[in-house]
Amino acid sequence: MPDSTPILGLPYPTPDDSVDVPRDVKALADKLDAYSSIRPPLVSSLPASPANDQEALVALEPPNAYCVARYVAALGDAAKWIVIGGGPIARMPTLNLALTTADQILAGTAVTLAVPGVYRVRLAATGISGASQPGSGQFTLYKGGVAQSAPVAFVAMPAGYFRASGETEVLMTCAAGDAFDARGKLTGASQAMTVSHAILEFWPIRFGP
Repeated sequence: MPDSTPILGLPYPTPDDSVDVPRDVKALADKLDAYSSIRPPLVSSLPASPANDQEALVALEPPNAYCVARYVAALGDAAKWIVIGGGPIARMPTLNLALTTADQILAGTAVTLAVPGVYRVRLAATGISGASQPGSGQFTLYKGGVAQSAPVAFVAMPAGYFRASGETEVLMTCAAGDAFDARGKLTGASQAMTVSHAILEFWPIRFGP
């Protein structure tokens, strides 16, 4: 009777099998056609009982953010799905927001994660100083309405409508349903800054509860 390869389970005939080339080729073709690593299934949540080396096309935020992840059972913690391709969840609003000394939400930066795991979070902002006042601003990531210790980006420039940007990145372990936004404020009195652009990106690294 036919045997199969030890890793991919691909069927092949043994010397004792009857000669039937169309049958054997079809058995191999059917197996390859269903193999998930060649055609990863589209999922919105991680499979409950994955096999080692199983792959999935993960819908991070349809229709704009997808990635391909592979399950590696040998990893030492719960985040065993390694992201092997894809892009970030991104927010890049154009703003015209005059900062104050209290944190203000940068409109258009809200993100709610659907898939738990480890993400590289990038926060950046561009500001313009006042005509006669220097600009010094701080930009902070908030989760569930609470300021996070990182990432925090700083922007500083002299008076005279100067433009400057600041950015920072940090690795974060996030749960499904975590809600984020970016906020900005002036860092001192006698300052003036208008935020023109902001960027908040979540690059997936590994998935898992």
